[in-house]
Amino acid sequence: MAAAVVLTPAAAAQEPIADLAISKSASPEPVANGGELTYTIVVSNIGDAPAGTVSEPVEVFDIYPSEFTLESFEITPVGSCVAAFAQLECQITTLDPGESATITASGTISTPGDDLVTNQALVDLPISRIDESSDTLNNIARAESTVLDVLPVGGVSREVAAGALPGGSAGSNGVAIAVVTALVVASTALAGGVLYARRR
Repeated sequence: MAAAVVLTPAAAAQEPIADLAISKSASPEPVANGGELTYTIVVSNIGDAPAGTVSEPVEVFDIYPSEFTLESFEITPVGSCVAAFAQLECQITTLDPGESATITASGTISTPGDDLVTNQALVDLPISRIDESSDTLNNIARAESTVLDVLPVGGVSREVAAGALPGGSAGSNGVAIAVVTALVVASTALAGGVLYARRR
């Protein structure tokens, strides 16, 4: 008796899909209270299909904290941005697989005192194409800025936001702030150009 032959349908080929990812950073870190701050956003298509079209572009929303005042912005290599209602809205016509776009936004940041300020940005496809994105967990990015009234000098004498340290007090955003001050006497020794520091 011949053995039965079981036929299984061939697995359907998976169609290529777009996968948008976003990263965000702030510089300098830390930043002087009342000083200049620049946010940098990088949007990438890490999928294997193009993301966005002329009629339905990739959209980026950068939502600024109230402490930040936007002064200028730029998107490269292609795209357009509009600033309105404490946020920057950008559109990127198309991102091919492996391509990325960079958005920079500069301005000033001011807080009542030492503080920790968070800025959030997100990227997405239009609602009609949202199912094309294979992963939405990487569509949101945050950047934190430590705002100090007194900046570090040469990376030795410093005042830092450190809520876990004893003696901290509540900052304006509920973050505990502790000020650690070191009096530094620095002297330079001609030994391979090394700067030696002595604390008191």
